[in-house]
Amino acid sequence: MKAELEEVANTCFANRIRKINRVISKIYDEALKPYGLQISHSNLLVFIATQGKVTPYALGKHLQLEKSSVSRLLNKFADKGWVQFDHTETGRIREVELTEEGAACLQASFEGWESAQAKIQALFNESDLQGLMNLADSLDQKIFQNPKSPSKGP
Repeated sequence: MKAELEEVANTCFANRIRKINRVISKIYDEALKPYGLQISHSNLLVFIATQGKVTPYALGKHLQLEKSSVSRLLNKFADKGWVQFDHTETGRIREVELTEEGAACLQASFEGWESAQAKIQALFNESDLQGLMNLADSLDQKIFQNPKSPSKGP
């Protein structure tokens, strides 16, 4: 059993990726804190900003978030005045879009994001960062372009 545990401890992809995620997220979160953001918030707002109006489903799918997480974050952002909703007749959120306040928050936070980006670039070599970008792009292609992907909606 000890050999198997050593193998898990030394080769588990999830463990390695989560460690990298925690280190990188902490750098971004510290840089974005003065703007009232975390990197997970910023990514969500940036996606909304780049799409114009977007459905909560598309937002969750793109960022690989659970429906309840999307709903919770969107309501938090609406309370802060960063997003506004277009509702269906039954009161469900049909689409969400960034408000002027949300755009101003993103604009103000860009300097923090750039600072974090520079720290990440200093922490890793260019080849490793390019490999990470390639891995993310490959995953996006498999998730969003593969009709058999479990992430595909109805």
